[in-house]
Amino acid sequence: MSTLADAVEARYSSEVLRQLTNPYEPEAVAIDDTKLEAAAAEVAGWFPIYVQAELDLTNAVHLSVAVDGVVMLLQKWGGTAQGVASITREAWLEACREVRNTSARSRIEPQTNSPEIPEDPVSSPAAEPPFSKRMWDPLIPGRSSNRSADLEDVGS
Repeated sequence: MSTLADAVEARYSSEVLRQLTNPYEPEAVAIDDTKLEAAAAEVAGWFPIYVQAELDLTNAVHLSVAVDGVVMLLQKWGGTAQGVASITREAWLEACREVRNTSARSRIEPQTNSPEIPEDPVSSPAAEPPFSKRMWDPLIPGRSSNRSADLEDVGS
């Protein structure tokens, strides 16, 4: 599907979509593409907020929840169609929460524009605590400036 509106049209019959997009014109013979596109755009805008992920039309779960969101909006805006289960906003938001909670590892990795490159803390001299540096040996009681002498004393 190239757009969310196309995905909705692929899943619902033209008769159902005609009723949903033209609720106050029972004699209408065509789908109101403007209303369908507006609902699709609104759901696409809500998706990153409620699901905390960009809408991916290649992801079947995202597509299913987004299509339900479009139908929910069309119903909210006044459309009722026979044969279409009523989708409440609360049910749609719950579906969004489920997608958000189950795809937590697919979130965008944090990025930075900093020119600094992080170092491995184990190999970095900055990671060594200041009190373990040799320059402090004369100031630490019981530690001489010659560590090899300390080791010899321990061994005897």
